[in-house]
Amino acid sequence: MSLLKWKYGVSKRAKLFAIVFAVAFLVLLIILPLSFYKKRELTKEYMPLSFINFSDNKLIGSPSGKTVETIGQLLTKAKDNGELLQILHIGDSHIQADFFTAETRRLLSQWMNTQNTSRGFTFPYSMVKSNNPDDYDVVWEGEWTRNMWNSIESPLLGLAGVSASTVDSLSRFGLRLKQSAISFSPFNLVRVNYHGNGFEPILLEATNAEVLSRDEGHVIYRLDSESSNVNFGLEKVGQDSGVFTLFGIELLNSDAILQYHAAGVNGATVGTFLGSSNFIQQATDLNPNVVIVSLGTNDAYSPSYSSVRFSQDYSELIARISNALPMASIVVTTPGDHLIDRQRINPNIAKINKDIYRVAHGTGCAIWDFYRVMGGNGSVNLWAQQGFCESDKLHLNRKGYRLQGSLLFEAMIGATNNYREIESLNQ
Repeated sequence: MSLLKWKYGVSKRAKLFAIVFAVAFLVLLIILPLSFYKKRELTKEYMPLSFINFSDNKLIGSPSGKTVETIGQLLTKAKDNGELLQILHIGDSHIQADFFTAETRRLLSQWMNTQNTSRGFTFPYSMVKSNNPDDYDVVWEGEWTRNMWNSIESPLLGLAGVSASTVDSLSRFGLRLKQSAISFSPFNLVRVNYHGNGFEPILLEATNAEVLSRDEGHVIYRLDSESSNVNFGLEKVGQDSGVFTLFGIELLNSDAILQYHAAGVNGATVGTFLGSSNFIQQATDLNPNVVIVSLGTNDAYSPSYSSVRFSQDYSELIARISNALPMASIVVTTPGDHLIDRQRINPNIAKINKDIYRVAHGTGCAIWDFYRVMGGNGSVNLWAQQGFCESDKLHLNRKGYRLQGSLLFEAMIGATNNYREIESLNQ
């Protein structure tokens, strides 16, 4: 009898072992790989990333709107049906350098499986002695002055919160896309936004280019073939002297499925865009489906930060965008964690994030909480340890901004997956 029990015990343990082994095999070969599937764009290049809150990497909808669902629908139609998706992303130095936005643009284009992507809005930052994005060179002649927002002079500014001015009729300006960096189509449409005041921009070295539209604030040219460079001169009109002010150049392709416009300037605050006299008009001319607002870092960095004032200004900016673009879906992003003077956690970050949530919920905006995704309070030190930050622990480096762009892309694709699930349930 004891022998039978012993044999039965062995058999029972063997079965139990087999079950455990099978479950472990299933987890290792199937479940775990699937759990990492959504993070494949990130983990294969940026390891380790244990400090990132992947579970919070999503677009958060407000109780009063369906912005996230709409964005998912727009992305789905662009991918499945080839419908044009136009995104305008505004912000500060995080946007001017275009590392962040270039990665989101690249990944969206790749996800859509299309090369029909427009570079969109550009500004010749190096012409006014500032840092330029990597993917194009600026060429110019003459003396150009950079105009930045301030509350006293209120200079003429445009979509990016910056402008360049000259009084020299012999001045020239142009752009040349870098072939090695291109992840978008060459262009056959060029739009120049400007304030003439006695000058008009004229396209140089172009054969059979057609002027599609011209008024006192812009000119649109259709080129006879796709190009990677464009140059403009100035022509006097009417008066002997004046000041020509350039707000930006849009490089577009008429066959594009995706236009991702990045417009920002170093040091920008919410006040920069409120004080830009041409921002709303030029944003309206773009007519984007989605507007992403990445502001607040410089506001929060000020020791005199006021929640009341910021909330008022932020609400006003969102209201202006909403009124001018009633069909656009607005996404607001929170500032990432950073240090003051390279050593102190900024106590205003938590305050400004709450203020942004409050305004977003009240206006129907979606939120991408980069602060929470980044890891929250003190997480900038972890990012720095992994080589994602500049030494100031305020700005990310190129690698860090690319990671940020990848995270935003994943959050947007999450909205698409949610939309598809809703649609499948409704069918």
